Amino acid sequence: MSMNLSFSSPMSFVIDHALSKKNPFPKLTSDQKQENRKLAKVRILVEHVIGGMKHFYCLTHRIGN
Repeated sequence: MSMNLSFSSPMSFVIDHALSKKNPFPKLTSDQKQENRKLAKVRILVEHVIGGMKHFYCLTHRIGN
């Protein structure tokens, strides 16, 4: 199984779906589902990193009252 690791703009995916407003919940193809999973994995990683940075900031700085 080979994976295509080339960069593709997420905006092209958004534009394609924005143009089809007749069906707000279209059936996704397997390629679209796979692309959504890749984006979700990156999004979750970014969210966890941001949360970790906020947590670390709270531990390293005094809160003044």
